[in-house]
Amino acid sequence: GSVVSHYKGFKSALPPFIQVGTEVDRRFGGGQPGILGLEHGAFEMPADPNAKAFTVRDITPPPGVDMDRIARRRTMLGTIDALQRTVDLQPAAYEALDEHYKAAFNMITAKETQQAFQIEKESDKTRDGYGRTPFGQRMLLARRLIESGVRFVTVTDGGWDTHANNFTSLKTRLIPPVD
Repeated sequence: GSVVSHYKGFKSALPPFIQVGTEVDRRFGGGQPGILGLEHGAFEMPADPNAKAFTVRDITPPPGVDMDRIARRRTMLGTIDALQRTVDLQPAAYEALDEHYKAAFNMITAKETQQAFQIEKESDKTRDGYGRTPFGQRMLLARRLIESGVRFVTVTDGGWDTHANNFTSLKTRLIPPVD
């Protein structure tokens, strides 16, 4: 069966929706799944792929945590989850969390996940071509994620809301990294 069973036909350890960057106006529900529920929310990746020590929060185990330890944690999580199920308050919320736990463990342990986020494997020429800026490296990472099976990647880049000195800001600061 699929890794995240509620995504019909989706057979990847990577989630189908990823948001690279955090520059989203959340005041009116931007970037959120709304009435569709948590299981349709994007996996948000706030890390800067241009940073020398780039890691992806939530899928890179902390130092000292090996795969045996992750397996023990999975067993413990199953026990806790079984206890929580006795509480019948919000079954839909528990079901959504179950899927997120399953997806998280599959993401952490899948080789394809680790490979998709290893932006340092790209050649210097390719990385330079995308631009050695946070935005340029987010775009390169988005390409790698799409090639790895992610269906939809949103790349965010803040600072475009210019109210003064618009043309100078566009010409000197905003458009060059996009070019």
